[in-house]
Amino acid sequence: MKGFGATLLCVLAVWWLAGAPASAGEELVHRWLFVMRTLNDDEILQDTLALLPRASAAGYTAVVLSDWNLYRLDRAGPDHAARVRRLQHEARAHGLELIPCVMPIGYSAAILGYDPNLAEGLPVKEALFIAADGLARLSPDPPVSLPGGGFERAEGHRFEGWNWQDNPAESTFLDRQVSRGGQASARMDRIGETSPVHGLCRIVRTVRLHPHRQYRLSAWLKTEDFERPDSVRMQVLAGTEGERPLSFRSLEVEPTQDWRQYHVVFNSLESEQARVYIGAWGGKGGRLWWDDVAGQLRPHGDLGRAGLGSPGPVATARPGPHRA
Repeated sequence: MKGFGATLLCVLAVWWLAGAPASAGEELVHRWLFVMRTLNDDEILQDTLALLPRASAAGYTAVVLSDWNLYRLDRAGPDHAARVRRLQHEARAHGLELIPCVMPIGYSAAILGYDPNLAEGLPVKEALFIAADGLARLSPDPPVSLPGGGFERAEGHRFEGWNWQDNPAESTFLDRQVSRGGQASARMDRIGETSPVHGLCRIVRTVRLHPHRQYRLSAWLKTEDFERPDSVRMQVLAGTEGERPLSFRSLEVEPTQDWRQYHVVFNSLESEQARVYIGAWGGKGGRLWWDDVAGQLRPHGDLGRAGLGSPGPVATARPGPHRA
């Protein structure tokens, strides 16, 4: 079905250009046919080759190929390379240039799926390192704290240490029967009843940050028959107008699971404060518990990716505080 849709788009593009005259006095020098498909088998190749004579007759000058395998040629295999060479040969025979799409910019899923270490790390400035015994280790400066992250205290069901929460005692509750650490947790329940349109159930607090530092937000989650686990998020928004997102990780939460710890790493960029959100955006039925929400300053240069190793401590000439 996807192949049919891509073919239909290509056919419509050829038909449109064939019947669309250029503006008076304007000559279209570059007329490109965009083909978005992966040449995984000969049938897809033949469908693509069938477009070439029509494109040439319609006045096209090139074919732009967007193929996932072009971003990872060393893994595509010899069969894919042979199909691309065949397409290039046939395109030339019809007077068409073959233009490959490479290095996609934007979401860049193709590049990051190949190797996440190709992503550039965000800058960390003036991080404090304490040098001792020939090593420099990161020292939290200023210290990071999230008072109330254990949900031990509440006025009724309104949690202390948090700025606001959706529907206290209706969809957000202090639960002293279930906890991971301490004597209580935050329970989210009846979300679809209290927010039937948007399914919102959130607990929020504002935290102080230091610009250009790397932080890690962590929390423990437990679920029971939670109908929309993909709606569960830990989100950090810059405390500026428009609340620019600072975190982008999705949580892999199951409908029913025991306590499991989750982490979200973010860079503060220019922000001196941010809003920390935990909860559900689109929740419905079932129960969700939160406990032991904490913040931590991450080591300078640590991108949190496998393969890079731990952030190596820096050798220094003398003990004492230094800023990187």
